[in-house]
Amino acid sequence: MKTSFKLFFFTLALLFTATTVNAQNQERRQARLQDRPERAERTPEQIAEQQTKRMTKALNLTEAQQEKVMAVNLKHAKEMVEVREATKEQRKEVRENGKAIRESQQQDLKAILTPEQAKVYEAKQEEMKAKVKERKGQRGGGRRGGARSGQ
Repeated sequence: MKTSFKLFFFTLALLFTATTVNAQNQERRQARLQDRPERAERTPEQIAEQQTKRMTKALNLTEAQQEKVMAVNLKHAKEMVEVREATKEQRKEVRENGKAIRESQQQDLKAILTPEQAKVYEAKQEEMKAKVKERKGQRGGGRRGGARSGQ
């Protein structure tokens, strides 16, 4: 009997500790996100300036070095913005192509199925869509704690 009480209280203490740590991590994450603008909203100039400031502080750069580092950071920040935009367009194209393929598949299947089978199939499809939507809602809709922009 004493052993089960000890185990119960140990489990309760462990659960409380885990919950507290998780809550603190979420608070820190939220504070970090509020302290800086969304990455997608930053211009290449803002990105380069932030990188240069961090490097100046960490490496104790001279003013001449800061100017050169800023130029390098700006050049590469512009390139990265271009790559991200191209990637967005590719994702959009892939989504559109996938949608067209799925629609074609639906038409082909409907030609094969009886009306009763088609109704059951459509109901199952709606059920699956609802499950996917529910899972997306539980995840927060995207990577790293937030909804993805552009999707």
